[in-house]
Amino acid sequence: MTRFAALRFAICIIAIIANNFITNAQMPPRGGAQVSVLGWADDTHFLIRTFDAEKKPVVQNVDIKTGKAIVVPSLKSERELLSEALPQGITLTYKDVVSPDMKSVVLTRENDLFIFTRGDRKPERLTNDKFEEVNTCFSPDGKKLAYTKNKDLYVYDLNGKKETRLTFDASDKVYNGYSSWVYMEEIIGRSSHYTAFWWSPDGNRLAYLRTDETDVPVFTLNRLDEPDGIHGLIEATPYPKPGDPNPKVKMGIVDIASAKTTWVKTDYDVDQYIAWPFWTPDSKSLAIQVVNRDQNDLKIILADASTGDYKQIYEETRKTWVEFHEDIYVMNNGTGFIVRSSSNDWENLYYYGWDGKLISQITNLDFRITDIERVDEDKKVLYFSATGKESTDKQFFRVGLDGKNLLQLTGGNGTHDVNISPKGDYFLDTWSSIESAGS
Repeated sequence: MTRFAALRFAICIIAIIANNFITNAQMPPRGGAQVSVLGWADDTHFLIRTFDAEKKPVVQNVDIKTGKAIVVPSLKSERELLSEALPQGITLTYKDVVSPDMKSVVLTRENDLFIFTRGDRKPERLTNDKFEEVNTCFSPDGKKLAYTKNKDLYVYDLNGKKETRLTFDASDKVYNGYSSWVYMEEIIGRSSHYTAFWWSPDGNRLAYLRTDETDVPVFTLNRLDEPDGIHGLIEATPYPKPGDPNPKVKMGIVDIASAKTTWVKTDYDVDQYIAWPFWTPDSKSLAIQVVNRDQNDLKIILADASTGDYKQIYEETRKTWVEFHEDIYVMNNGTGFIVRSSSNDWENLYYYGWDGKLISQITNLDFRITDIERVDEDKKVLYFSATGKESTDKQFFRVGLDGKNLLQLTGGNGTHDVNISPKGDYFLDTWSSIESAGS
């Protein structure tokens, strides 16, 4: 039997469900410091932070089966250990990027890149020119870097210590791998920081947007957020008003070894939005979302990374509007992808194959699904959060990938934020409601 545990921040704080028994442990009452869950130590032990009589933080390791807790030394994350290993005077900033294995960090300093690995005495310089590298990103295997410079796309081989320029036609109106303002603000999102390139899973290719704003009218801004905010700064930027031409975009797929770009064969002259791509697990194909100018028709096309030829594998239309799907789950076993769509007026989950055929409608609910929490491909089950019947709630559910055996795992009105154990045998439920703030 699958086992679950719920950590509930309320009067009865911890409910542990395993092997058909329940144990309750009482958390300290809400006071001057908030009790919090730090995460999992392993699949049967989790960590919480409480406070002693002097209100100093205390970390406890809790046995999920018995509810017994022991005090343990405060553990530092890999990022904290890496930060502490940096030479004196160097601290991590938002521009610095940590490697997938959390052992190295690429620092942006003096408009150049430096790499530091735990155990090194000082950072090693990677680049040395007058132009700043922007939006540096490790490849999935941690062996390469991708970034833009002067709005052209580059890659850096960390083993060979070699920088390779991948595009060559950037200008004040043309960008490669760097989005326009309107794409950053309205489509890709501010958290992208203008990043418009995406590594393939095997690290051998980069997909990127080429943007041309030549036909976009210029809008004049008075920047009051500059240091001299009293007088402002005049800035002219391409900015499409309703009815104006949008930036022209197309998706390129560049092979890192040859530095050759293959263009996905969409119609460059059609006024449409192209964004939010996702790779197939074998890195041979790229799925791309395409929305028309009226924003009431969304298509997903699947492009061959070698030829640029594509086929349509998904379409969603509405009388009002559609939105890009930002949380598509790609099945690691190569069978397809799961999309959270409101095509039936509620956000439900649909499982599609790469051939465009619907494998299963996983849910058919009359309330809103908010998040896919985890997909257990081996057990063929999916865990998700949704409002349930009360629109202000957040509940936790499990369902089979075939749409069968739907089960609500949390109960009681309010917000249930879950933290699933590494192997998926248990979950912690941090709860609060309009009537109770929790611990």
